[in-house]
Amino acid sequence: ILFHTFAKAQDRQIQFDIPAQSLESALKVFQTQSGAQVLYAPEAVVGKNGATVSGEMTASEAARQLLQGSGLEAEVDGGGRLTIRAAQSGAAPEQELPEVKVVSEVEVQARYQSSPHELPPEYAGGQVARGGRLGILGNVDVMDAPFNITSYTAQRIQDAQAQSLDAILADDPSVRALSSGYVGQQFSIRGLGPNGGASFNAVSFQGMFGVAPDYRTPMELVERVEIIKGPTAFLNGFSPFTINGGVINLVPKRATDEPVNQVGLSFSPDAHWGTRADVGRRFGEDKRWGIRVNGSLEDGEASIEQNDRLRLGGMALDYRGERLRASLDLMDQDVAQRGLIAYPTFLPGIVIPRAPDASIGGIFLPGAGSQHVRDKAAVLSAEYDIADRLTAFVNVSHHNSDLDFRPANAANVDALGNFTARASAKTLNDTTTTNINGGLRAKFTTGTIGHQVLLSYGRLRQTTDIEQYTNNSGANPPFASNIYDPVTVPPFANAGAVLFRGIYREIVSSGLAIADTVSMFDERLLVSVGARRQSIAQDQVNTLNGQAQPGYDESATTPMVGVVFKILPNLSIYGNYIEGLTKGDVVTDTTAPNFGEIFAPYITKQHETGLKWDLGSVTTTLSAFQIAQPSLGRDPATGIYSINGKQRNRGLEWAWFGELHTGLRVLGGAAYTEGKVVQSPGGIFDGKDAIGVPRWQANAGAEWDIGAMPGLSLNARVIYTGSQFIDSANAQSIPSWTRVDVGARYKVRLSSSRAVTVRALVTNLFDRDYWASATSGGLVQQGRPRTFYLSGTLDF
Repeated sequence: ILFHTFAKAQDRQIQFDIPAQSLESALKVFQTQSGAQVLYAPEAVVGKNGATVSGEMTASEAARQLLQGSGLEAEVDGGGRLTIRAAQSGAAPEQELPEVKVVSEVEVQARYQSSPHELPPEYAGGQVARGGRLGILGNVDVMDAPFNITSYTAQRIQDAQAQSLDAILADDPSVRALSSGYVGQQFSIRGLGPNGGASFNAVSFQGMFGVAPDYRTPMELVERVEIIKGPTAFLNGFSPFTINGGVINLVPKRATDEPVNQVGLSFSPDAHWGTRADVGRRFGEDKRWGIRVNGSLEDGEASIEQNDRLRLGGMALDYRGERLRASLDLMDQDVAQRGLIAYPTFLPGIVIPRAPDASIGGIFLPGAGSQHVRDKAAVLSAEYDIADRLTAFVNVSHHNSDLDFRPANAANVDALGNFTARASAKTLNDTTTTNINGGLRAKFTTGTIGHQVLLSYGRLRQTTDIEQYTNNSGANPPFASNIYDPVTVPPFANAGAVLFRGIYREIVSSGLAIADTVSMFDERLLVSVGARRQSIAQDQVNTLNGQAQPGYDESATTPMVGVVFKILPNLSIYGNYIEGLTKGDVVTDTTAPNFGEIFAPYITKQHETGLKWDLGSVTTTLSAFQIAQPSLGRDPATGIYSINGKQRNRGLEWAWFGELHTGLRVLGGAAYTEGKVVQSPGGIFDGKDAIGVPRWQANAGAEWDIGAMPGLSLNARVIYTGSQFIDSANAQSIPSWTRVDVGARYKVRLSSSRAVTVRALVTNLFDRDYWASATSGGLVQQGRPRTFYLSGTLDF
């Protein structure tokens, strides 16, 4: 992997801002800010501190200043690399230092690739990491991965003032949010989102499904957000929710070698406020024990007449011994939202009316909807080195979610914006998910060929109790409204609410996976081959009359082949074939005549190839893919959902990230996706564009440091999404849209250990009103209005 060498950096003036901290941490910051390759022995810097470096200077001057009083010095070798070694000058403090061993980039990679507990280092610019967790294959460098992966860092999460996954995933041109009006989370990846009105995408936590809250992701607990594109049944095992277009993995925070002390405040002009705290410590011999505690409180109005309230507490304990590494993550989150944005459906055959003024909530039904969700979860992970090249691992998780949901709907909007709606009675969901997996990882060689072999078994069980109430007393009659002149809805009246539907649903899945990653020609050629044998059983019972809904118990083997060839150390070509096994969809649209119907599991297939080019401080990737999956759709005339064909998405993705120039960070890309319906019943929709799949999506973001004012950074992001059809016949569509976000960050250092950072952000700067997305059920989501965010953090 190429770096800007120290020789290129040593003569130019660079703006440095490196606070006093542990020398190991300071050297990582120095490497990022200078673009230099730095080599040192970890034991040589243990227990040493780096001096404060601030101002504009050459890399040589910064290195000397950073190492003052450490007993170390920097030397430039013939290759232009900076090597940290024991000082030879008599002025250095007299002490015996350990022998300095040069640590190569390969060795650095091996440390984090050997264990999911180790994080891949940050890439130049600090917004994206050098690699991520590739499911059961463990941590893999971007250049070594036979898939398209992106891992956004804690720095990016904090700078984006991310209160939900939407704010981070908006950086990816292949991902679009489908549910920003609800507390829930729903995304489209490579043009594929949840089918048939399903509520959520697959989001894993520490590689475990069924842990992350379904309705609001606790970003305060997250160190990395990783996206793996494509079906991932082999890599990640079974998910209770859709994973056809890709999977999102959340990496939890851990205690760092240096103490973490941070408090923060956030505020928006709409009177929404928040406060949070983040504290971490390591202790014991060699700092083997760690604890990280995060807490957050939020309350107040959102950008429209909604009220959001959040209570979050999380704790992460971990142990890192010579052979044993273990962690325990605990989370308790309480989220409430009063007032919901309705997902409208439109009358067939009409021209879709223009989007209303989002700031007045044209499809917002004040008082007509609410959600209250309580999530409690625990994840226990451990791994033990049986031998130097043989490791056993186990992961266990438990999650319970209680939901009180009072929905609202805006059905059959006409060309003038008129519609009829009503405040529905409540739905109560109690969902419990238990997940366990474990196995062995081994490394060995046969002649000149290296092997990384994995054997894994996993089992997931999820049970859901659902109670749905209706109101027959007339206390909540239907009402007429208009998206351009909305009617204020009276609060939902509980009088007369009666239980009309009870459901007990159980999903059980188990699977055995085996894989081997073979490396040849000095690791220039990497071939990963594997398969997972997986079974899925799903049953549903009407708890009012004991009648069972026909279920299933099916098994399938999903293979995976991935190949990476390094044409040059910094240029890789890759390809993969992978299949995904998805549980049979359940119709969750309560307005559908076949609400609750369970469909059999189906297999999704992907072919992909691409190039990855690391230019030292900027990496760019180009991918071509095809994904084919059975399609669940809604008949606009009858409202009935059925498997009505197959959806085939073919596309090209171009992405880039890194530091284009010192102090100028870039993040973005473009995606072209052709989503087509094939093999539809009677061929009636064959060749039609799939619902909700825009041909073009693009993102371009940049952040630059203002040299004339140290500590000040400005940022901007442009997001473009093409037009989308909202019906199977392609008779109705929503237009393309463009959104501009701008922001600023200013960091003031109060002392060597104290700093204040103020962040400001404006999303949808020009306050455009637009229809943002469409789902397979013909539901449409409106984009958010212009929204201001302001936050401040104190590190001490």
